[in-house]
Amino acid sequence: MRTAIMPRLKSCTLGILTLAICVSSSGSVLGYTPESPQVQAMVTKGRAYLEANFGKDAQHDSQLGGVCICALACYSHTGNAEHPLVLKAVAQIREEAKKGFAKDGHANYSLGIALIFLGTVDPDRYRQEVQSLLAAIYERQHSSGGWTYPNYATGDTSQTQYACLGMWIAHRQQINVD
Repeated sequence: MRTAIMPRLKSCTLGILTLAICVSSSGSVLGYTPESPQVQAMVTKGRAYLEANFGKDAQHDSQLGGVCICALACYSHTGNAEHPLVLKAVAQIREEAKKGFAKDGHANYSLGIALIFLGTVDPDRYRQEVQSLLAAIYERQHSSGGWTYPNYATGDTSQTQYACLGMWIAHRQQINVD
């Protein structure tokens, strides 16, 4: 009987000791915040890289989602709605809205990211563009309720999340979402 109690007693003692160590060491936690100089230095370096290298990868730097995510990164760091990459992204959204947004396998990602971008920069200023993007999102919704790749029989979680996140951002900006 005594041998059966010993392993439990050791486990219990170990558990209490672990808890005591965790509680006693929780007084101060070291970590970084977005305002930490180290984080700001990394963000500045990343933005400088985007600014210096954007346009050098013809394949990816021409896709709407890629342009918008780079512009969003620059805008988020600078707050400058006139930043060259922000203006390029807005121009590309307008151009694609005129000719019709792409319907390839990555289109839903691009539309969602473009909505997030415009909803972050200035949804009132770009309301017409937001409405065009929303119309394209609605048009691509699958009969099952989700969004998916062309010719897929069912919805795709990642495609659906980008479409929904873009619509959510628009809704949060007081734009009517159907």
